[in-house]
Amino acid sequence: MTTVHQFHPVLAPRDAMSNHVFALRDRLREWGYGAEAYAIEAKAGVEHETLPYRRLFRSVKPDDLLLLHYSIGNEVFAQLAKIDARKVLVYHNVTPPEF
Repeated sequence: MTTVHQFHPVLAPRDAMSNHVFALRDRLREWGYGAEAYAIEAKAGVEHETLPYRRLFRSVKPDDLLLLHYSIGNEVFAQLAKIDARKVLVYHNVTPPEF
């Protein structure tokens, strides 16, 4: 694995999920991996740290890792699931403890 690509539909400043994406990206870079954050929409304040999600379709290589941060539904997840790469679903939601 050389690069870790992360996707969340919307990235915004001072947002817990966005903070998680950017903190993980920064840590991966410290460890020597290539790492980028992609979104459908980047709010003001993080637009220079976020790449358009459509670039994933031409940037991801089969030996890369694609982290799909899921908190809100979006039809793009079905498209991204077809990318030829290893994938990890990062589920951001409140789930009852019995599950």
